Amino acid sequence: MAGLFALAFSEIGRRPRSGIDPRTIVMLIHCLLDGAVLHRLLDPDSITPELAAEAMYLLGLAFTEVGLSVDARRPDDERALETFDRLIDAAATLWSIRPEISVEDAASTAETPMDAARSLFPDIGDLADSLLRSRVVAGGFMDLGPFPDPTRARQHLPALAAELRRLRDLADAIPHVIAATRIHLPTRSKTFADDFIESEGRVLAVLEVQRPEQLARDLVEFAARGSSGWPSVVALMATTGYET
Repeated sequence: MAGLFALAFSEIGRRPRSGIDPRTIVMLIHCLLDGAVLHRLLDPDSITPELAAEAMYLLGLAFTEVGLSVDARRPDDERALETFDRLIDAAATLWSIRPEISVEDAASTAETPMDAARSLFPDIGDLADSLLRSRVVAGGFMDLGPFPDPTRARQHLPALAAELRRLRDLADAIPHVIAATRIHLPTRSKTFADDFIESEGRVLAVLEVQRPEQLARDLVEFAARGSSGWPSVVALMATTGYET
């Protein structure tokens, strides 16, 4: 349920507060559910299902904060995080020399136990997606809040250009990882491209550009082609009023 919780709350632009993880929040919600069920068994009129559902939702909100989770697979535990980073670095090394790799290959190169690697990356699509996120948007996507400010949106354009530039450079340096993300879908998150289009499309919409979501989709598509697609990125960014 922890993965489902993370995905559901990312849809409304929220992530777990610092110091708490999705599994703990799900456990607390289940505690509330267990208590509600017990009360209903003892006294059917004590609480309505609608009120119980609202209370569980509000409890989830209380332990989250505004902001998109950059990578649902990234662990909070320091030791697990070290393993996570080693596996990503190993995958980057392997993809730089061959088109097809596996989680087992990355675990062997990183000298990491297979069960630890699989717990972080159940599928090669998860590993490819995390590598892409770590190289392009490690600092997170832009959050404009509930009342978007056009000034803040314009100020974000240099950061958007920098993200696209990093994606271009990654596509030039390790084209196999870009290909892998198109072939293998992640199991524990939406794809990087989907998150990018959703987040940056909101920013572009504030600037009142035409078809903001399609513009975001075109930007990430051309940047993912590497240097050959960069002139198209430059032309598209110019439509926002920003010169790369």
